[in-house]
Amino acid sequence: MDLKFISTHNQVGYLAPPPEKHKKLYTSLIKGLNCCRIVHALRENPVVYESLVQEFWKAARFDALGAGGKGAIVAEIQKKSVTVTEQMIREVLQFNDQETDPIDLPAGIVEAILPRLIYEGTYPSLMKKFVHPYWRLLVHMFILCMTENRGGTDQLSITQSAAFVCLITNQPFNYSKYIFKGMKGNVIGV
Repeated sequence: MDLKFISTHNQVGYLAPPPEKHKKLYTSLIKGLNCCRIVHALRENPVVYESLVQEFWKAARFDALGAGGKGAIVAEIQKKSVTVTEQMIREVLQFNDQETDPIDLPAGIVEAILPRLIYEGTYPSLMKKFVHPYWRLLVHMFILCMTENRGGTDQLSITQSAAFVCLITNQPFNYSKYIFKGMKGNVIGV
């Protein structure tokens, strides 16, 4: 299966102090991001060769029996076997999450947090344009850095909204499983 390569994936977040023009509004947000559980994944900027990523997705397949029955994505890149598992994502991206952490939240919990974002839309789904500009920057960074969205960057799915709410409230969330599930969906065509 030849999976589509999305050039806007693998973005990195810019978490340095904001420019003077935006300093008052965004300094606390940037400080918070620099202390959050996903900071390594947001700001780590390894050299990523587009040709290798394309080769990976071209050859990727899901092995349901891999990783002790938990599933793995396997591919061959430059004649070398590459395996991606949830645990590998956890270790490489340093999420400090647990295998038992949830990847979903009840809608009521998400809806209870939305007023704190000064959200003016309806839920589900969470639309970036209806969020206060302070939080809109964070939603935008989250979409670019932490979602598998292929098209627009204005909407979070129910699971993505749960991940976002857990990020801003520092609740447990299995970001590793969430990312692995998105990768698996790309492989199996979901």
